[in-house]
Amino acid sequence: MVLQKKPSGAVVWGHGKLGAVVTVTLSGASGLVIMEKTAQVKGPSGTWTAVLDPMDQGGPYALMAEQGLENVTLRDIYFGDVWLCSGQSNMAMTVLQVANASQELAAAARYPYVRIFAAAPARSDVELEDLEQVDLPWSIPTAENLGHGNFTYFSAVCWLLGRSLYEVLGSPIGLVEVAWGGTPIEAWSSRRVLQACGLPEDTGSTSPHQHLSGPQKPSVLWNAMIHPLLNMTLRGVAWYQGEANAFLNTDQYNCTFPALIADWRQAFHTGSAGQTEPLLPFGFVQLSTYRRQSADDSFARLRWHQTADLGVVPNARMPRTFMAVAMDLGDEHSPYGSIHPRDKQNVAHRLLLGARAVAYGDKDLVFQGPYPTRAILEVTRGLLNVTYSQELICRQRDAQAFEVCCSSQASPCQWLLAPVVAVGSRTVTLALSSCRTLLLALRYAWAEWPLASLRALTALRRLKEVSSEMLARRKRRMMLRSLRGQNPPSLVGSMEKVLGAESEEQLAADWSQLSSWEGGSEGLSRSHDPYANSSIAADAQSTLPTGHRETKVMKRKVLRHRPDGRVEVSDESPNAKPPFLGHSRTNLDDIDSREKLETRRGTMEDYLHFDDNDDDWLNE
Repeated sequence: MVLQKKPSGAVVWGHGKLGAVVTVTLSGASGLVIMEKTAQVKGPSGTWTAVLDPMDQGGPYALMAEQGLENVTLRDIYFGDVWLCSGQSNMAMTVLQVANASQELAAAARYPYVRIFAAAPARSDVELEDLEQVDLPWSIPTAENLGHGNFTYFSAVCWLLGRSLYEVLGSPIGLVEVAWGGTPIEAWSSRRVLQACGLPEDTGSTSPHQHLSGPQKPSVLWNAMIHPLLNMTLRGVAWYQGEANAFLNTDQYNCTFPALIADWRQAFHTGSAGQTEPLLPFGFVQLSTYRRQSADDSFARLRWHQTADLGVVPNARMPRTFMAVAMDLGDEHSPYGSIHPRDKQNVAHRLLLGARAVAYGDKDLVFQGPYPTRAILEVTRGLLNVTYSQELICRQRDAQAFEVCCSSQASPCQWLLAPVVAVGSRTVTLALSSCRTLLLALRYAWAEWPLASLRALTALRRLKEVSSEMLARRKRRMMLRSLRGQNPPSLVGSMEKVLGAESEEQLAADWSQLSSWEGGSEGLSRSHDPYANSSIAADAQSTLPTGHRETKVMKRKVLRHRPDGRVEVSDESPNAKPPFLGHSRTNLDDIDSREKLETRRGTMEDYLHFDDNDDDWLNE
């Protein structure tokens, strides 16, 4: 197993006779005792808990718990970082089910210092002190236990994230999978969360939704699968859930999700005697796609609510969080249903980038997508110019992408297409000729399957190394689809309450009364090669000129364990394709009388998108 390394102390616990004293001893490989702790068995659950002194990464160690003449010894223990992976079926989807599964499974033997654990699905009406059953006890990864079956163990997203963290950090990684398909967030929430969001405690249990296969009753998974783990010292959480809530309590998700994060953080901090940090890093996957022709916008709304209606994370309501956009990874021909895309490599890589930035403080990478800095309305010309803090690179114009809310009142909204008419180095210009009344809002790719030009999984190609001359040549021929960055961005949101003036004086008066903007948008997300090993560590970087800017291109550092016990390190070239459009929204505000719409500034980096149709860039 893996226990959390310093600066935190790992927590170990067990059961014993009420009032008895348990002695816990940690020993090194030679048998030398490193530390000794004592703990008393307390009621009513009859458990004891001991906090170990913070330990450097490494191992192996042996841990013995002794009570009188009885003792239990755990061996082959390492200290590293422990991550909890939870959610529904896309988190439960195993390595056996992903693209390029055979190669992924064959690579398992290269990662003996990533240890995996999977709790069995269980539900309870009361909070349990221990797991009812374990599907996979702490194990060294193998092709067999990583690909045990479909939607069982071990989680592909969790595994791919964990092995990538190992390659980046070089320290042991412990992965704990706690997932159940077809489950809403309410089942994973304590009653505190339900009360905070004003949801009845029987929500989802009296009239279960037909689309959901898993338990829907509130708190039953919290009680049986999360509460028993609260003593663990964790380094971070990865969460892949939300599809179920596109059908149940969708518009409450902007409360239930931030509340769940805050509640889990407090519970793990308290349960681990303060060893799990109060603002435990929490990463999540934004919803991918489901039905291509669906007119339902519940997936779009849920994506927006996943950011607490702020369009970007981290934010004030969701500090120390990070998001992996997945809307460009649609897999219409997935044998497990289109709601289960097989490309989990890119999902894990995007989570890795966020984890490195948020959990580990790596400043030298891009993990967020672009965020708008202002919008300018040209009333007389019927144009709206949206500005970003980084350069835009044009690849393709999508006439269906942008829509404006054109109505004389805020609700209901009449959404009309707003074609892209020009793209500058930092601006997108939209035509508003279809809007003859009041312009209330703007949104981008607001749909269940928003990007019609996205290719199926089988059509993706591998990106090879590209010379600087190719980059410069291709940049001149690209058209709008992507921005710079390494992880899915977010574009413009909707804008409330404005812009139906017949004169500049009236326009200024209208703007002076404007109080807020609310909206929905999509951003650009990164599309890597799903058939390539995406365990990338950005320790080494090179730059390729792209005209008047430079874009950092990561090389990956690969750690291979030799038979003699030594670790061999080598650099390999990047093998992942850059991002497409992703989905989130952002608020626009602070409009002044000079026809300027200001937005909150986001922290964004440059972003480059390569054209996967050009054989100069890509080979089969």
